[in-house]
Amino acid sequence: MTIFLIFPIAFNLLNVRKYGEIEYWFTTIKVLTIVGLVVTGLLIAMGAAGGPYLLGTDENYRPVDCINNAVGSCVPGFGFISSNTSWHC
Repeated sequence: MTIFLIFPIAFNLLNVRKYGEIEYWFTTIKVLTIVGLVVTGLLIAMGAAGGPYLLGTDENYRPVDCINNAVGSCVPGFGFISSNTSWHC
C-alpha cells in the first residue's frame, strides 16, 4: 500500500505547472480509454467479434430454447438482431 502512495505524494510535491501537466495527461488517457471501451462495446454488439458465440448455444453452437418459459429461442441472432422487441428471454 505504501508503494501506491509514493506517486500521488510525489506528484503533489511538484510545482503547479508540472502537476497540471501530469493531471492533463492522465485525464487524456482516461478519456481515450473510455471512448475506446464504448467503441469496442458497440462493435461487439454489432457482431464484429470473431469466433464462436457461446452464450445461449449448445455444444454444436446451435441456439437453445429458453428455460424460463419465454416465447422463441434465447438467441434469435447475434448483434443488434438479438435485440428485437418480440424476443422475451
